[in-house]
Amino acid sequence: MKALNRLVRDRGVLEVCAGWHVFKSEIRVDPSKAKGTDKKWGWAANVAVRVSSTRREGEVPVAIMALTFSGPNESVSGEALNLMESVADRWHKPGDAASDNR
Repeated sequence: MKALNRLVRDRGVLEVCAGWHVFKSEIRVDPSKAKGTDKKWGWAANVAVRVSSTRREGEVPVAIMALTFSGPNESVSGEALNLMESVADRWHKPGDAASDNR
C-alpha cells in the first residue's frame, strides 16, 4: 500500500475512483505485469454516436447522443446499456445499434 500511495503522490493523481487502463491486450488479464508505459490512470469515456449507415448526402450528421464516464474496462456492457437507455429516455426513435470496445 505504501508503494501505491507513493506512486499516486508522485504522479499527482487526484481522481482516486478512476482506474488503470492497460494498453496491451495480452497484459489486461494480469495488469500487475504492466510496466509504467503500458498503462495510464484515468477514466473511460463511453459515447453513443448517431450516424447514417447509408452515407448519403444530406442525411443525419454524426452527433453525440449520450456520454458516460466509468473506470477502464469496468462494466463495459452495463455502460452500453446506460447509453442506450439515456437516448431512449429522451424519446429518440430506436434503431440499429453497434458497439466498439477500444
